[in-house]
Amino acid sequence: MKTKKMMALLLAGVMTASLLAGCGNKASGDGQSTASTAGNTKTSAGTQENADPGAADAPEVELSIMSWHGDNGETKYYKGLQYVMEAYTEAHPNVTFKYIQQPLDGYMDLLDTQFISGGAADIIYMQPHMSRAFADKGVLLPLDEFMYAESAYVPGKKWVETFSGGEASFSSSKASNALGAIMFVPNDSSSSLSMGQPFFYNKDLFKQAGIDVLPTTFTEFLDALQKLKDAGINPVAGEFSDRHVSWSLGWISDQFGEHYIDQYFDDKYNGSDKVDLKADKSAIALANGFLKADDPILVDISNALYDYAQYWQDGWTGASYDEAKNLFLMQEAAIFQEGFWAFTQYQDLITDFEWGVLPIPLVTKETSEFAMEGFMKPSGQQDSGFNVSKTVADDPDKLAAVIDFLQFLSSPEVQQKYIDIAVTLSPVDGVTQPAEVEPFIFDTDLCIYEQSIGPNYVDYGDVGIWGGLSQEFLTGRIDTATYNEKAIANSMQTAINDCKDKLKTLPESIAETEKKLEDLKAEGAAEALLEAQQKSLDLLKLKLEMYQQYCSEL
Repeated sequence: MKTKKMMALLLAGVMTASLLAGCGNKASGDGQSTASTAGNTKTSAGTQENADPGAADAPEVELSIMSWHGDNGETKYYKGLQYVMEAYTEAHPNVTFKYIQQPLDGYMDLLDTQFISGGAADIIYMQPHMSRAFADKGVLLPLDEFMYAESAYVPGKKWVETFSGGEASFSSSKASNALGAIMFVPNDSSSSLSMGQPFFYNKDLFKQAGIDVLPTTFTEFLDALQKLKDAGINPVAGEFSDRHVSWSLGWISDQFGEHYIDQYFDDKYNGSDKVDLKADKSAIALANGFLKADDPILVDISNALYDYAQYWQDGWTGASYDEAKNLFLMQEAAIFQEGFWAFTQYQDLITDFEWGVLPIPLVTKETSEFAMEGFMKPSGQQDSGFNVSKTVADDPDKLAAVIDFLQFLSSPEVQQKYIDIAVTLSPVDGVTQPAEVEPFIFDTDLCIYEQSIGPNYVDYGDVGIWGGLSQEFLTGRIDTATYNEKAIANSMQTAINDCKDKLKTLPESIAETEKKLEDLKAEGAAEALLEAQQKSLDLLKLKLEMYQQYCSEL
């Protein structure tokens, strides 16, 4: 049972003496915001045992949650979250939820408008790049003071320690935002697993083409695709979208060039303890023209992508995601690349043929001397989840409810129920991942590398440019040298702009982080929080030093 002492620790003097409660909500996933009474079903996670005895006198609080997941049958994320909201309402009958579903297309533009107008939701689900962008705009609430306080649901542990990898698992996300702070509560991801978006494949069509053994290497994969093509079967259902092209470039390039970028930098910026600087070093390398169109490693990556694309169906450049997906569902293509989040949808959709999951093939030295012949280690880093609007801090009652709800959501017992319903991954320590996601997890014996060269030489720039270039290249209208040259030029300009921006914003971030550290010391904050803030400050200073050294004359 939570105690007032625990909650006082949790909210570090921000919340009221008793834990807030409120009336429940059954969220709507149709894009409309609704609030209604939650169901009466008792659950182990939602019993009154978790409620503070003083909650009956607490004020009513409405919490708004925004995501692109809805009750449309494509995924089960919404159903999982619906369970959590209803369970929380049962434990805290004065909290009302308003669920807002918005399409992923245009999500960031809408958020921009909402933050400007003051109409953003209290809790917002974001992908990593979204969280970074809005953190740097100063509209999200840093969560360090709550993360480094004792968890209300796992006694004896700080909240940050309840996630797989603990404090260290947030280092990359902290390094990527201007505040050097923890900006989100992880969900639907795992820092301890190496995951990919492999292929759903039609077992019947594979048999028809005489493929009795699944390919495991890139060479074997292309051979299998050729057998399908020779049998008159479209090997791969492709689409013209940055999703499909970027995924394809990504899974290939992420198997090339262990620590390749490090060669351009002083040793003080390299090493296993500096992996968090990888994205910055990629930007700096592009901005300074360190990467050349004729670099053999880039030639090999682009050529491997080209070889694979020759097995996408005719007319893929005009195909949408839905059209490519339907080719697979109608058995007009043998392979379609998808993420684990779609697995349950396909289970319901496919009833007239046998299908399975084909792991991403391993690129070997047979393809390129630069192949790592292995996959990336688990990142050890938290990835995406729920962010909190900065305006929530203006209302202590709402802030208390928001933090407690997010701790409830990330408690082991509730997380286990959530991922079992949503069929997703959990970042919480001690939670068992669903069996359905196992085919999407890389062979751990092959996950041995820290850092690849990656696809940034192409997709760091304007997608409207590199997307069109990729179409020209993969359909044979321009050659490899031209593709690499133009793609690098596109990425280079974006990188130059980003480097110049960092030279302006990093000093401001350092000053703000220094002030926050001094404030925490004056407040007598916990040593763990002070140490975390100091680490963030040190990393920001090292990053600024690197940008000044390599980008001051751009």
